[in-house]
Amino acid sequence: LFSGVPTTLASLIAFLGILGFAGYYFVLRRALRELDPSGVIPDRVQVAFDSLAEGVMILDERETILLANSSFAQSINSTPKSLFGMNASELKWRQWNDNEDIDDYPWRIAMRTKKSVASARMGLRTASDDIRSFTVNATCIVDGTGAVSGAIATFDDVTALEQKNEDLIRTVKQLEETEEEISQRNRQLQYLASHDPLSGCLNRRAFFSEIEAKLERAYREDRHLACMMVDLDHFKSINDRFGHAVGDQVIAGVADILKSNCRADDLVGRYGGEEFCVVLFGAAPDEAERIAERTRQDITSGSPMWLPEGETATVSIGFAMQPDEYTPSTAMELVDRADQALYAAKEGGRDRVIFWDAIQSEVKAPAAKHYPRRRSSCQTNEDEPGKLPVPQTAVAEGLRKIHAVDFRPASSVPGSDSLTQLPERMIFMDRISQSIVRSERAKASFAVLQISVDSFERFVEVFGDAGSQQLTGTVAARLLDVLRRSDTVSLANDRDKIPEVSRLAECKFAIELSHLDETDSVIWIIKRIFESLSRPIVVNDKKVYVTCSVGISVYPHDGADAETLVRHAGVAERHAREGEGTDTYVFFTEEMNENSRYQLMIEAGIRHALEQDEFALHYQPIIDLRTGDPIAAEALLRCTSDNLRDTPIGSLISIAEQTGLMSKIGEWVLQTAIRQMEQWLDTGVALSKISVNISAIQLRDSFAIERLMKIVTEMNIPPEKLQLEITETAMMQDVEAASQTLQRLQQLGVQIALDDFGTGQSSLTYLRKFRPDVLKIDRSFIDKVDISRTDETLVSAVVAMSHEMGLRVVAEGVETTDQMDCVRQLGCDEAQGYLIAKPMPATAMSDWLQLFTTEKNPPLAPLDKTQEVA
Repeated sequence: LFSGVPTTLASLIAFLGILGFAGYYFVLRRALRELDPSGVIPDRVQVAFDSLAEGVMILDERETILLANSSFAQSINSTPKSLFGMNASELKWRQWNDNEDIDDYPWRIAMRTKKSVASARMGLRTASDDIRSFTVNATCIVDGTGAVSGAIATFDDVTALEQKNEDLIRTVKQLEETEEEISQRNRQLQYLASHDPLSGCLNRRAFFSEIEAKLERAYREDRHLACMMVDLDHFKSINDRFGHAVGDQVIAGVADILKSNCRADDLVGRYGGEEFCVVLFGAAPDEAERIAERTRQDITSGSPMWLPEGETATVSIGFAMQPDEYTPSTAMELVDRADQALYAAKEGGRDRVIFWDAIQSEVKAPAAKHYPRRRSSCQTNEDEPGKLPVPQTAVAEGLRKIHAVDFRPASSVPGSDSLTQLPERMIFMDRISQSIVRSERAKASFAVLQISVDSFERFVEVFGDAGSQQLTGTVAARLLDVLRRSDTVSLANDRDKIPEVSRLAECKFAIELSHLDETDSVIWIIKRIFESLSRPIVVNDKKVYVTCSVGISVYPHDGADAETLVRHAGVAERHAREGEGTDTYVFFTEEMNENSRYQLMIEAGIRHALEQDEFALHYQPIIDLRTGDPIAAEALLRCTSDNLRDTPIGSLISIAEQTGLMSKIGEWVLQTAIRQMEQWLDTGVALSKISVNISAIQLRDSFAIERLMKIVTEMNIPPEKLQLEITETAMMQDVEAASQTLQRLQQLGVQIALDDFGTGQSSLTYLRKFRPDVLKIDRSFIDKVDISRTDETLVSAVVAMSHEMGLRVVAEGVETTDQMDCVRQLGCDEAQGYLIAKPMPATAMSDWLQLFTTEKNPPLAPLDKTQEVA
């Protein structure tokens, strides 16, 4: 009782219970405080981890979160305390870029394998239902006995970067779609601009552009070239009797038959109205005659499909060959001869084929050695009764006309154009010759002008022949109003690629301005012409506006004879047309012809250099920006010929491409570079690959492509040691052909590099179509990458896009250490430029590589911007 212990049993039990609970409570609280997991991580450690920008979690062996720093907690919209004690694997983790659950976790793998896990990609759904993207690294924690006691995981939040990548990919896709749409529309516009919409044949402008190229090729390859003029007989009667809808069907049907009877290298153009012009390339005279006769018969037999029952259509065909005993000097002259033969065929009864040389014999053309006479369907022959001879009067009339016509108005003046009543070219040239005699006697000057209405083909397409003739007549009338009475105006025959048309409404004029006191008076007259033609012209009750281009040659400075003066005026007019702006005029200068002479001289020098083996290769190293080691060498063409020593290599290559010599040069460059690579490999020089430039000509020439494939398959180095560089400009020439060629090369193991990236018009399209292995950023972007925020952003975007596509990126034209540091930081894989080394001969390149191997550092060549860069 003295100690306070109850004496009754119930009180004793209650007393002991209260006393035991109090003791247990104080002991248990102390034990829990000692065993609190949050006490494992001291506060100073938590503060230190919270200062990190990277997310961090520390887990025990049961994956319980012992620590989560604020960076990780904030990125998932949580707090470190709320994450404490949670199981890390029970957070809402998701597969990378997917909504599926994760089967295994980096920290679990690390604890199981006792190895670090790096750069694992995971997603986590936050409390706000957003998905955050992380790059996770995990490391196992072991105690002194080697037992696993937990793991530490770091989290790099790349959500923003992923969003930017997605935005970039979406933007690239939109750009590609836009570029594809623009490209498709451009192709459609190009087709519409060069083809007649009704027949699908080439229009006049495109046809004459193509025929000039065919004629040049025929001269170069010593091949035949046949020109066939086809005219529907009595087509006006077809339109009058059956309507224009039937007439259009006949025109389209004739065009289809013409195209079906032609070969791949042949041309079919709609010359205007019911006339067609066909060029047969490489067809011998007998073969051309068979094609012409077959075409005539096919049109006759096929016409019932287009005409009402019982009706047929026939065609008359005139033919001229190149070469023959009277070799034409221009494409226009060849077409003129075929046109003369066509007129003879129409006068001789129609529905027949007439050869130009046949009618020449009828009018007693000068005797000359020529092809064996071909039997024309209109010549009298004992074996072919019923064939009518060509009337002598019709033949003579056809020869007298510059262009064959179906009629001549009664008011037409002999020697004048039937449409405008202006003197024809022959009369005009005679008047210039007379002016030369007078001016030479009087020590005076006079000028010859050539005037062309800009985009006249567009007016023909819109208003047709009748409307365009009306326009031509109005222009001629206004010229006559402007000029003095002593000036002569004439329809000119442009012998320089642009065809002359009188009846078919080609709007080109030549003007002689006599008795010039000074050259400035020419300009005053030209301005009067511009003012007169600037007023609207009514065509088919619609107002149209025209602009024109004028070329001027002055006697005696620009020529001493009529032919030269007219030709030089045409050259100046072409330069005016190609210049910027509208209503332009250009005086002829010798520099305009100097360029042509310069190209001929360079072409001769190139041929001589090929024959004398006066080409050489220099090599410029390309280094790996991560290691600094040389990884490749680009082969660059140089010429050692004294005749071409001062010629820029870019100009030399351009002229070689224009003259058909580039395939031979390109083949030599490739073989020489491969042999040099074989020699380096044999001598133990460490170089991953040799890079060689491929010309656009080689991609378009099927023979050159096969030679290229043969060289690649027979070379003694692994295919991956060869890298071929192709520019965007080269691929633009023929997208499909280039794509197939590059794919064949890649299948062989050759690497393809897209050079000068960013300077073309369809870079993204090429990346999608061609899938190159390497992308070389053009030097124009690298030049200011260290000082221009815009260039830096563009380069960064190109690098990011290329890496996503698995491409290596080369920075071209690196010339300063700041540029080198910048392209390295932006992620470029390789670099090339003067800072590393200038292009050097093979022996110097070998020494450079050996020195690099010895010192493990590339010797930087001094920067010399005065040296030309290929």
